Amino acid sequence: MTSRARLIIGTFVLMLSAATGLVAWSVLTCAGGSTGGLWLGAVTLVANVMAWVLVGNRMPSKLVLVIALLPALAALSYTASTIQLAAGYFGDGLSACSVLRDGQDFPDDGREPLFIGLWFLVCTSFWGGLVPVAVRALRVHGGLSNGE
Repeated sequence: MTSRARLIIGTFVLMLSAATGLVAWSVLTCAGGSTGGLWLGAVTLVANVMAWVLVGNRMPSKLVLVIALLPALAALSYTASTIQLAAGYFGDGLSACSVLRDGQDFPDDGREPLFIGLWFLVCTSFWGGLVPVAVRALRVHGGLSNGE
């Protein structure tokens, strides 16, 4: 596969991961009191890993950082939601929907620990892919190295 094809496909997959992450937390989850939308974390996880495999090591790091700006905003959102869910569930004993829909009381779903673990992996898959690219960009384009 050519570098250009990897870039195009990787960019599309990275945007897909951002979209599924946002949809899972903001649209589907707790609609009707159901946490089932958080299962989209599995799709987001796979998409993150695929995207970083495609663009993480083979593309110019400055270009990848630009491409990753919008997905990084989505990742910030779902990372904050994951931390909020973990703190609310483990710290306050609240159900997922009670945490996410502040001021409303929902029964415990029973899958909260599973979802917290899944989304922790999702967050790790995004940030774990972005950090090496950012470090390489700083090293290469920051004057510490002559080439990429």
